[in-house]
Amino acid sequence: MTALLEVQDMSVTLKLAEGEMTAVQDVSFTVDRGETLGIVGESGSGKSVSSMAIMGLLPRGTRTDATTLRLGDVDLLSASEDEMARMRGNKIAMIFQEPMTSLNPVYTIGRQMTELMQLHKGVSGAQARARAVDLLEKVGITAAESRLSQYPHQLSGGLRQRVMIAMMLMNDPELIIADEPTTALDVTIQAQILNLLKDLQKELNIALIIISHDMGVVARVSDKIAVMYAGQVIETGPVSDVLHAPVHPYTQGLLESIPVPGQIEPGGALGSIPGLVPSLKTRFKGCRFANRCQRVHDNCQQGPVALQEAGSGQAYRCVLTPAQLRDGTPSLSARDAGDGSYGKGINMDASPVLQAIDAGCTFQVKQGMFSAAKPLRAVDNISLDLRKGEVVAVVGESGCGKSTLARMLLGLQEPTAGKIILGGQDIAGLSDMERSRKLQSIFQDPYSSLNPRRTIGEIIRRPLHLHGVGNVAEQRAKVDTIMERVGLPRSFYYNYPNQLSGGQRQRVAIARALILNPEIVVCDEPTSALDVSVQAQILNLLLELRAEMGLTYLLITHDMAVVEHIATRVVVMYLGRVVEVADTHTLFSNPRHPYTKALLKSVLTPEPGAGVPSVDLGTAYPNPINPPSGCTFHPRCEFASDICKAKAPVLESLSTTHQSACHMLEEEMA
Repeated sequence: MTALLEVQDMSVTLKLAEGEMTAVQDVSFTVDRGETLGIVGESGSGKSVSSMAIMGLLPRGTRTDATTLRLGDVDLLSASEDEMARMRGNKIAMIFQEPMTSLNPVYTIGRQMTELMQLHKGVSGAQARARAVDLLEKVGITAAESRLSQYPHQLSGGLRQRVMIAMMLMNDPELIIADEPTTALDVTIQAQILNLLKDLQKELNIALIIISHDMGVVARVSDKIAVMYAGQVIETGPVSDVLHAPVHPYTQGLLESIPVPGQIEPGGALGSIPGLVPSLKTRFKGCRFANRCQRVHDNCQQGPVALQEAGSGQAYRCVLTPAQLRDGTPSLSARDAGDGSYGKGINMDASPVLQAIDAGCTFQVKQGMFSAAKPLRAVDNISLDLRKGEVVAVVGESGCGKSTLARMLLGLQEPTAGKIILGGQDIAGLSDMERSRKLQSIFQDPYSSLNPRRTIGEIIRRPLHLHGVGNVAEQRAKVDTIMERVGLPRSFYYNYPNQLSGGQRQRVAIARALILNPEIVVCDEPTSALDVSVQAQILNLLLELRAEMGLTYLLITHDMAVVEHIATRVVVMYLGRVVEVADTHTLFSNPRHPYTKALLKSVLTPEPGAGVPSVDLGTAYPNPINPPSGCTFHPRCEFASDICKAKAPVLESLSTTHQSACHMLEEEMA
């Protein structure tokens, strides 16, 4: 049987100002109808370039070479631009990472969906519209007919991604390439989207390529996997074989870097791959992973390393044999499983270092040019205490109020109700200087939070300069010390942010946050923009600094695996309210609120064949401007009763460390 897509020995060469750069070299894989191939690897490994080469979407001047590059009976290498344009959206479709940038903001959903079909199939507007409604319903969007007249900004992230999927299905493509299709989505929406893709694939017999850096996603939905590193496929094969018995040291390292529930004690050190992915501008002599590999020896640099068979359809790119590579030698730097003492030394009876008391924040929002402003309660009557040494994680879906709460605690957003207390003082009465001495922040995107016109040394030194701490020589000494502490070479002092990797930039952001020795650090998604191995390095660093400097962290995240690994206490938010609070062990072992249970059920661990859990929360996230009456979660809750619609539950204490807001618990306790 001939594969639908066949890629053999593909190389992609880009033209740069300083010459040519080979971004992808010697890449081979096949995908059959109804089959899913998962492509994983760190940023810069060539995943997206490979997919763009297949789609014919690379910039002019780019050269794509291959022994075979074929879809069905069409040779993609010799196809003209007109032929490729007819195939795109017709035979091949692509779902991009961020649907808001892929959908045209000035056109309605209906226009964007129907014009694709009218262009390729020559059908009437009515036929295309009927097809669009049918597909929107098929992807789980309610009131599909009315959605066609809406614009992208009027839909949530999950709904926009569903629209993108429906749009890509308009012309019955044979192959769909999904490039990080769920990275920007919440875990509950991610599970729904992945289940949807698998259901549609089974129903329509579509070939699917999933590109992701999330091993959990790839493990749960793929039949085969290709692991890429520095522009090459370094291991490939059936997903169960590769993930249960990886051969290449890089694949082993990736899997060991992932925080998996039950495999490591909270606070223990994750394994991490040392060093960085080499630049693709490097003139490689041998194995591209050699500079980071724990098993490197002289033969690794003797010349190009070819893919070789490892049995059962598994292949790998290394000079060592599978037996040598599976001898139990660690693939990573030292890993500490933890001793169970993490978080035990925190004095919960001590005065809070940071406190929110009945805090609320309401915005006035206009939905149209001539409409009256309506109140949106982003944070609704929240009380929260942070004690010295705690790592308190705040979790919940997008729009639940996590970031607004963080901004209030940082003093960047004034509460419209209640107050924020920092070190026993109302934060509203503190100056920016007084506040920043005690409270600092680390943001999600380390590039946009660093000034691109300042050197690394100037960025880190800036807080010392603003606060008048020491002279220039003393400031330089402090910068050198903190750079060493966060693992940055002193030679980076005169570099600029664009000269550093994502992980290095996040280390700069951490160094800048810690240069004034603050008591509390607010971390807003500090690792979500990072690759798995770099994430492990940053999490290990944050835990080391907490122990060394006695720091207190407030962690905003949607990654429940990270929460279980680093947090001592967890706050679960839904639509501006706290629905559950517990110490980490209790929350993960005995969640009591239905929403918390759904969040934990949505976590995708790298277990091949386990499938994607079915999370039945409905497709319609409530409108925060017009929230449901009573318990705001009741429209999505399978246990909702009449009292849930009429009365809002309050946080009830289930133990000294556990609170939950649910009418079922109130009845149970009564």
